[in-house]
Amino acid sequence: MRPKPTDDPFPCNLRALRHEAGLTQRELAFRAGLVRRSSGTGSNPVYRFEQGLGNPTLRTLARLATALRVPLVRLVGPALAPEPGEVVVEDAA
Repeated sequence: MRPKPTDDPFPCNLRALRHEAGLTQRELAFRAGLVRRSSGTGSNPVYRFEQGLGNPTLRTLARLATALRVPLVRLVGPALAPEPGEVVVEDAA
């Protein structure tokens, strides 16, 4: 059974920042120290987090932010990428 979607911006932000950094899920997990390079095809925590599964600890969030070279707030703050069908209007300031 799939979990119900939540309003948590973390999965979307993690995916957007990972793509922006040009990293695969495995590369990010390795850089953040969440898996070993030699580990098999077992469960990748970055995949689970991007799917909205599991609750990362503050330490894990800090490791991901460090590996992505972004402040922690970019991972857990307001959503970075628009939801499908959402219209984004840029401020003309």
